[in-house]
Amino acid sequence: MRRELTKEDRDALAGLLPFSAEARDEFTPEFFRVVDEELRPVFLLRPFTQAEKDKVSDAMTKVLSQPDKVDTATITDFARWAVSGWRTVLDVATGEEIDFVEAKAPVSHEVCCAKQAFEKLPRATINAILKRANQISGLLSAEALGLG
Repeated sequence: MRRELTKEDRDALAGLLPFSAEARDEFTPEFFRVVDEELRPVFLLRPFTQAEKDKVSDAMTKVLSQPDKVDTATITDFARWAVSGWRTVLDVATGEEIDFVEAKAPVSHEVCCAKQAFEKLPRATINAILKRANQISGLLSAEALGLG
């Protein structure tokens, strides 16, 4: 039986139930809610493949155990791998829309964002993308999901 889920339902259940590998999540970080809807960026995210989950889990374990040795380039790459498209990503200074540039994720060969385009995003946005990618991939703990 197929059920129609609202965006709110999907958000509440993400990380608690499986997220189809073929599906995509239209994600806007919460902090963009303060701007008009037509200015909010939307990132098209995919869940990590199993091979990517293994790499991300290993790296995040190291981050927690050795925070002084965090490799931000690797963490940024993880977030980049999950982004398969975007719209309304604007350069604040010029008002120009930043084009999504397609690349292939090195582990899965899935479509992802090219490094030179992704590196234009601020750290807060990259961190929000990575958190959501981890969530839809089932990699967040109950505590991180606000449940424990």
